[in-house]
This record gives sequence, C-alpha cells and structure tokens, in this order.
Amino acid sequence: MAITLTDGYGLSYYDSLIVAAALEADCDTLLAEDLRTGQRLEGLLVANRFV
Repeated sequence: MAITLTDGYGLSYYDSLIVAAALEADCDTLLAEDLRTGQRLEGLLVANRFV
C-alpha cells in the first residue's frame, strides 16, 4: 500500500508508510507537520495543529 501511495500522491516512502499505517488503523485524521494541511489521502484527512 505504501508504494501505491508514493506513486499516486508523490509522497516520500517514509511519509507513505505513516499514511498507510493510519489507513490500516482506520483513522479519520492524521496529524502531521510535513504533509499538506487539508489534503485527503484515500479518505484520510491530513491536519497540522501548528498552522
């Protein structure tokens, strides 16, 4: 799944691993500083609490 996210969204492999783990855990929101706030990845909302 992580490689699919890397290819489909242009994420780094390590960011893709984090997103894949959140998707596997059935999370709705991912708090991350390095990803774009408001971005939806396979239904997962990316948020940055520092913005």
